[in-house]
Amino acid sequence: MSEIPSQVTVYDYIEEKYKEEWSKEKCGWNSNRWEQFEKEYSSCLVEYGDIYQLEGIYNAMVEEQAELRDLYYETHETPVEEQVDLHEDEEELRRIKASAEAYQKSMITDGAALQAFIIVAPVAGMDQETMMSDMAASMQTSTQTKNDEEIAKLEANAREKAESAGVPEYLVRGAPLRCLYGSHTRYLDMKETHGVYLEDKPLIHSRDYKVDENIFSFGICKCPTATLTETISLMKGAEVDIKGNYLYAPDDQIITGLLCKPRMTGLWKNTNTDVQIADNAVEGVANPSASANYSAVTNTSYLLCREGGYIYPLSSGQMEYTSYFAQFLNYPFEDTGSEAFLKWCDIKNVCPYYPGTADYTAWYQDQIGKAKNDKERKQLYEDYLRGSYQIGLDRMSGDEAKRVKEMQEQYLASGLLKKKEADQIQEKYSGLRVDYGYNDQKNVAVATPHETEFYDYYLAEAEACDRQYNELFNEFKTCSAEEDTQGMRDATRKMNEARAKKAEAYERYSYEMGLYKDVLNEDEEALAQKVTEAFGR
Repeated sequence: MSEIPSQVTVYDYIEEKYKEEWSKEKCGWNSNRWEQFEKEYSSCLVEYGDIYQLEGIYNAMVEEQAELRDLYYETHETPVEEQVDLHEDEEELRRIKASAEAYQKSMITDGAALQAFIIVAPVAGMDQETMMSDMAASMQTSTQTKNDEEIAKLEANAREKAESAGVPEYLVRGAPLRCLYGSHTRYLDMKETHGVYLEDKPLIHSRDYKVDENIFSFGICKCPTATLTETISLMKGAEVDIKGNYLYAPDDQIITGLLCKPRMTGLWKNTNTDVQIADNAVEGVANPSASANYSAVTNTSYLLCREGGYIYPLSSGQMEYTSYFAQFLNYPFEDTGSEAFLKWCDIKNVCPYYPGTADYTAWYQDQIGKAKNDKERKQLYEDYLRGSYQIGLDRMSGDEAKRVKEMQEQYLASGLLKKKEADQIQEKYSGLRVDYGYNDQKNVAVATPHETEFYDYYLAEAEACDRQYNELFNEFKTCSAEEDTQGMRDATRKMNEARAKKAEAYERYSYEMGLYKDVLNEDEEALAQKVTEAFGR
């Protein structure tokens, strides 16, 4: 087991770098600068102690754990006589208090050391740029050890999980992965299989950790110790396909931050060494032992990133790849599938089944029947269909796919939809799965507002609509001169259609621009204004 590193604080960093220099007597100084730093540090400790008070931190932690414990008792139907009030559980309270004290100490000492440094450094002749650089470096050092400590705990948990899991689930291509500091889910991939399958799904081994081949960017990196510099804007909460293309973003928000560029420290860790997979095996190979063999990766395995990340599987991936994420995977305890789990799903109003199953359909039918209003009923139908088509009807049995189609027909006949909405539902769910085509960010322009192609597309749209309208207007004038009443009617109808087409294009453009509010640079803003004017707005 790897050792949990000892905490290196901001004070430690400053002491190691400046104590010797600042302790020297210099002409004109009444006292050495290190003594002055110590004095300011002591004063700031008191000041920050007033800000980060232990009682408030401790009480917040206790309440958070008490809520989780109460939820556990409720979902597991623990008899009242067996329930232990957290506020009376002395051992757990001691553990929480120790965590609160460690957090408080970290915040007070780091804050006080930085404040003292800000006061003393300029007096010691340090320029602003150097001072800011050292402040950042001291926080980086302190944060790094905190991050290392967190990663060490996660590694220990993974090993414990592996030991208690019994028979592990082997990771296959398409397994959903998350990084501790990444904003988005990614899916494990491999260019070529190793000839070893679980049913029809290829297994991976410990050397399948290559970036842009097995592991892809996790969106935006939020690791406090990352050395990344490139920024990017992405849809918040978007689901992605295996290649990292965005499929949809439920909240339609854009987040901006450092672009995740994974750099693996080495092979998958915590693998099953008892099961070896040949790297270049083929079906019917005569002598497998002659191949290079590597250990199998399981759902308790993980990868470490040089940027500070901890990458782990959300599941083994043995279920077919899908962009679907079941809400019940947010269940906070370990007994998924139990009676307690079903009770939790009921409390949270979450469907506890995967799309395609009879139970999934029955759950939604029941919820639709109990819905209070049309808005709730529409949302339930939408959720059902979206989940089903993300899984894909081609990955369901005949009966399962039939149930989904029947639910779709029921929705269309429910009277909840206007004709345009019904047409959209029929078009969206006409095949075996949702045809996202290009991701939502790129949409029909096949580009984002960070690319000139985006504005070129909409400028061309506006110009084409104007050209069509002018041609129709000339046609109208010709018919008018010839007193061709029917021709005038036809031309007028087509002119209205052209106007509607232009309005629709502008509406689509406005929607996409709204997603990028406050994240465009000056050049992009200028291009946006040009497009707006082209639409006559």
